[in-house]
Amino acid sequence: LDFSEDSSRTYKEGGQTGPVINPNYPIAPGGTAGSLTLNEDYYAFSSGATYRQDVWSWNGRAETRNSETDNRYGFTSNFLRQARDGVAFATSAQAFVSELDTGTEGLLAKLDLSWAWRPLGVNWSILDRLEFRFEEVENGSGIVGSGLFGQNGLTALNASTRRVINNFALNRVSREWTQQDREGNLFRRYERNQWSLYYGAKYALDTFDGDEYSGFTDLIGVEVRHDIRPWLDIGIQASSLNGWSTGTHAYSIGPMIGVSPVKNGWITLGYNHKGFTDSDFDAARYTASGPYLQLRFKFDQNSFRRGAEAGDVKADTPQAP
Repeated sequence: LDFSEDSSRTYKEGGQTGPVINPNYPIAPGGTAGSLTLNEDYYAFSSGATYRQDVWSWNGRAETRNSETDNRYGFTSNFLRQARDGVAFATSAQAFVSELDTGTEGLLAKLDLSWAWRPLGVNWSILDRLEFRFEEVENGSGIVGSGLFGQNGLTALNASTRRVINNFALNRVSREWTQQDREGNLFRRYERNQWSLYYGAKYALDTFDGDEYSGFTDLIGVEVRHDIRPWLDIGIQASSLNGWSTGTHAYSIGPMIGVSPVKNGWITLGYNHKGFTDSDFDAARYTASGPYLQLRFKFDQNSFRRGAEAGDVKADTPQAP
């Protein structure tokens, strides 16, 4: 069980405001970005709980924040069930409410169902996540970037969106490196390589000021990588975003190079010659145009142990989701 309390109170107000680095951000910790008041008074409280058994665990958290300009409430719950080694099911539920003194009100609710299949000693792995998302705003400002729940939130005067999103990833890794591989031809067919197939699909039903819009969109992506050395790999990715209701298509393609400078760490530098963005799929893969840098690290129960305490455990380079 855990509890937290945070508050801010102005103890002195002068005729002039002191040095401000960015007028769009509060001068005191805990304030809201974009708030009209730089030194807003607020009170926040949260409480959480976690319970674990041998093959399943649950955690939840409730929070509230009351300030001079708005009131916010939130709840999060997560459940994980391990069917067997390398096979697990999970679900997550979130709900957030925001009420501004200006009369703007918003609601965001999400439900996730996910499944992971990646047993030890198997070259194949499968990840799948199904998400239900609902967002609603009343008396919005209509200003771009003023969403109550993030940069991509709704900003129209009165709007709602309902979305069903599924992310599916299939990954295959060849056998691990051997001493013979290190001494042989770098591009032999059986040396370590990896390829992955990604498919994302969503159906959206949006309402803006009384007008309804709906459509189906999917994303197909392929990624291939080859290890030149145990610490160095090269690869290429290609993706296609398809708006079937509108008949629009966007593409992303580009090379990448990966380096593993430390154990369980992986740095990827890539460049997409063409690209696109979609907020519902951005977390699964990077498809925007131009250069990008990705950092990945793998942690487990042995990550922070020292010497013999960690045991003789071989750690592979963490793979892309």
